[in-house]
Amino acid sequence: MTVTSARPQPDGWQDWLLWARACAEHQPDKPMHQEAVDMLTADGGNLLGGLPSRIRATTL
Repeated sequence: MTVTSARPQPDGWQDWLLWARACAEHQPDKPMHQEAVDMLTADGGNLLGGLPSRIRATTL
């Protein structure tokens, strides 16, 4: 994998939280989604953020 670009996204954790909540609602049998919701809610954007990346797969 090669990261071709990455940039900070202000309040990106809120987008991540929204996605985690949607996943938790859609797949309630997978506890990892609710764990992500709990983690992001507890952090409140203090340590965890968003860093959208563009990644290109490379062959080995």
